[in-house]
This record gives sequence, C-alpha cells and structure tokens, in this order.
Amino acid sequence: MLLTPSSLLIALCLSTVLILFLNFSLKNHLFTLKTLEVLIIIIILTMYFPLEFVFNQSIIAPSIMNPIHNALKADLNNIISKTSIFLFIYFIGLIYKLIIFIKENIFIQRKFKILVQNSHKHLVSHFLPNSKKNYTVCLSEFVSTPSLIGFNKTIFIPSITFNKQELSNILEHEIAHINHHDIFIKFIINILTIIYWWFYPVYIFQKNSNLVLEIRIDHFVTKDKNKISKMKYAQTLIDVQRKILNNHNKENCIYNTNIIDSNINALKCRIQYLSLIQKHSFMHIVIMILLIVSSISVHCISLKSFYYPPVKREYFTENNINELNISSRIYGQVLNNSLSPTSKEAQWIYVSTEEHIYKRLWNTETGCWEKNWQFVL
Repeated sequence: MLLTPSSLLIALCLSTVLILFLNFSLKNHLFTLKTLEVLIIIIILTMYFPLEFVFNQSIIAPSIMNPIHNALKADLNNIISKTSIFLFIYFIGLIYKLIIFIKENIFIQRKFKILVQNSHKHLVSHFLPNSKKNYTVCLSEFVSTPSLIGFNKTIFIPSITFNKQELSNILEHEIAHINHHDIFIKFIINILTIIYWWFYPVYIFQKNSNLVLEIRIDHFVTKDKNKISKMKYAQTLIDVQRKILNNHNKENCIYNTNIIDSNINALKCRIQYLSLIQKHSFMHIVIMILLIVSSISVHCISLKSFYYPPVKREYFTENNINELNISSRIYGQVLNNSLSPTSKEAQWIYVSTEEHIYKRLWNTETGCWEKNWQFVL
C-alpha cells in the first residue's frame, strides 16, 4: 500500500463525510449503537491508514490533482520548495502538540499520586458486594466529578453526598469504562488529533466519539434492566449532574477532567439513547455493509493529474502516425528498437521536422519531459 497525495486527499474527504454523518446521526438518533461503533472504527482506520492499494483503478482528475501537484512542486523564489515549507509547518505543529500531550500525561500521573495520598480509599466490594471487579475507590474533595485518571484502574469519586442508588450506578458506570478499555480508545483518538492537528473535523470526531463511548457504557450497564430501571438510571445521571454543578467545593479541585461528559446536550443525548430500542433492522445492517464496502473501495482508487505537452510545435502521438504516410514497416522496426516508457503515465510524443521524425517521453501526471528528443526516422 502507498501513501500518495491522492490517497491522503481521498482519506480526508471520506473522513470528513463520515464525521459529519456521525455528528448528524447522534443529533437525530438515527442509528443503533452498533452502527455508530462501526462508523467510529471505519473513521479511525481511514485516518490511521490513508493509503491506496498498489493495484488500483486510476481516475484522471486534472481539475483536482493538477493544482495540488503545481502547489507541491512550486518553488518559493527559486530557493525552497513549497512542499518543504508545508512539511516544516506540519512537523512544527506535530512536535508542539506532542509536547503538550506528553506534559499533560506527566501532569496527570503526578496528580494521580497526590490524589491517592489525599483520599479516603475503599474497595468496590465495600459498595457493591456482588461486583466481580474489586478496584480501588478513592473518595476525594479534590476531584469535581466521578473520574478515571490515566490508565490507572482506580475510581475517583468527589466528596459529595450520593445516595446508595446513585453511588451504585456511578461505580457500575466507571467499572464498565475500565472493562471496555475506554481510556485506551480515547488515547488512540487523542493520537489522531496530534497527527491531524490542522484538520478541524478530527476535533468534532473526538467529541462525538467520547459521547458514543458514554452511550455504549450506559447501554452496557442497563442492558439487563427493565424500562423502569433504565428510567431510574437516567434520573440518576440527572441527579448526579445536578449535585456536581451545585458542589461548592469545586474551587478546591485540582483535577476536573472526567470520563462522564458533563455537557448538558451530551447528557440529553445519552438519556434519549437509553429510551431507544437497540435492535438491528434490515436497513441498519445494509448501512453498515455499505459503510464497510465504501471504506475499502476508496483504497482502490487513485486520482491522477494530467498535463498536455507545451504547445511550441506541432506534436502528434502514435495514433497519428499513419496520417503522415510513413511506411508502417519502417516505423514498426524503429519503434521495436526504441526504449519503452518508464511508467504507465508516460507516453511518447512525436514531432516532424525537415522530413525527419523525433520523439520525446512526456509524463502526463507530472507535466514534465522525462527524456531528451530522440531521432526516430
């Protein structure tokens, strides 16, 4: 597989369409959770592997690729190529984002140690006797919301008075996040925002994917509950959010990044998805198949630029050779003894001067001559 300007352009266009489709689907609750998960996986794979197969179908698209090729090969005052400038700016942004990412993770690990030292530590079994996972639970006045910090399997809960049902739902929710490796999934998506720091749709995707993770955990926690229990769980989300917002100790918090999205619109979306019946209709299955097929098929397409040779004299190609009344036998012998084009994008261009014919190899994709003029006959 190859990384080319064409493959990158197609991957970005496809990702943009799918990200907007995901955003629209979440706002209008169009598809089941499984369809949204498939959509997120396709977007991640498309952005991590913006490649095209070696054996692909070339599509001549000069109106799209010619300007891109011209911009990349152009020089600035004949000193430095624009490609070098673009790459320099890209890597400066990449390094800057990477430094911020590393500093944030170092900060998180330091705060994790401080929070553990200044928390009342318990085990999950203290609150949920039937829980299969017995993670550490830290009650702290220095966190603003129920949180998982980094890759540590420790649950932090703010020192707010929660009733038994609220605490049970909070712990089940956070345990499900750990069991489903959601921190790692968030890490993968964060890396995408570093690689594509200049690509605005990736930040929309980050926000929406976080919301889908929350919806998935809500569904997992309530999948064996009846409708009434699901509504109680939804009410718990609202009550917990209200208590968090009314917490007067928030100014003392040293860590307020939470895996439960505190956005009101996100909370509304989660509650609405709780009321939906997660059954896969025939249409949903068809849509998932179409998404998968389309994401694979784009890797089989390669957009090509196309340039005509500069008009300085009257050129002709092999298709015009008979129009010049040249003996096909003589021409055939000369052609067999000549060099073949170096690539499928190159073709021989012929010119007739003073009863002689010369040829030169022209690359239609790069818009450049590849060889000097050669005598033919």
